[in-house]
Amino acid sequence: MKTTRVTVISHRGELVATYISAQEPENSVGPTARLVVGPGQRSHELEIDEAEAYHTRGAVAELHKIVKKRLKLK
Repeated sequence: MKTTRVTVISHRGELVATYISAQEPENSVGPTARLVVGPGQRSHELEIDEAEAYHTRGAVAELHKIVKKRLKLK
């Protein structure tokens, strides 16, 4: 199984956002993107098996269930 790094943003114990970053390019000269937390928010990094499979509109809810269970969020 391939594990994927997922960035999770939470606020007061509730899930705010998840972000699956693109594979890092071999040429690191290009632009990169990442989430930035706001006031009162926390950033978490998780390794989730086959997380990219949840990157469709219908499967996002399943990814959120996994994240909430792992981080014990509401």
